Amino acid sequence: RFNYPLEVYSTDEVFLELPHIESGELRKICYAMRETVLRSVGIPISIGVSYTKTLAKLANKEAKSKDGVSVLLQESDLELALERSSIGDVWGI
Repeated sequence: RFNYPLEVYSTDEVFLELPHIESGELRKICYAMRETVLRSVGIPISIGVSYTKTLAKLANKEAKSKDGVSVLLQESDLELALERSSIGDVWGI
């Protein structure tokens, strides 16, 4: 049974809280979710993980240009992602 807070934001976007899970384990979970959706539905998805919804959306944008998964939990990774983005790319601004 699924017991994590889930917010369906739109028809193609969901926010999920996965507290207390180590970064490496989060990556494994994200790749498993991505593979499950691709196998079950036939649609490739991208997954972005970070501390806030805004940062998760930024991570998702990065995931689309990589292998479909981006986990931005380290300060250095967050700084690089923010440096690569224009202010207009940041959700809510």
